[in-house]
Amino acid sequence: MGEADKILSRLRLSPNNCTRHDLEVIYLANGFEIREGNHGIAKHTKYKRLRGTLPNHRSFAIGYVTTAIKLIDEAIRLGQQEKENEQKTTR
Repeated sequence: MGEADKILSRLRLSPNNCTRHDLEVIYLANGFEIREGNHGIAKHTKYKRLRGTLPNHRSFAIGYVTTAIKLIDEAIRLGQQEKENEQKTTR
């Protein structure tokens, strides 16, 4: 289990005490790229509609974390669905 998996597992159990670094690690490990600005924007490289915000301040609302988890879960689901569709078409 890599660093991103450990962080994601920890945040699933308790989204409190999350740092921006934690969010960056889990986003990047799951196919998102981060663009900096007033807030960072995490955007999935393949599924462009999946976008999240990374706060620049030290403490931030739990919603940033729960949104990140939901976006990552959706990216994983879309990837699995795509693989299943490919397998169906190759049969």
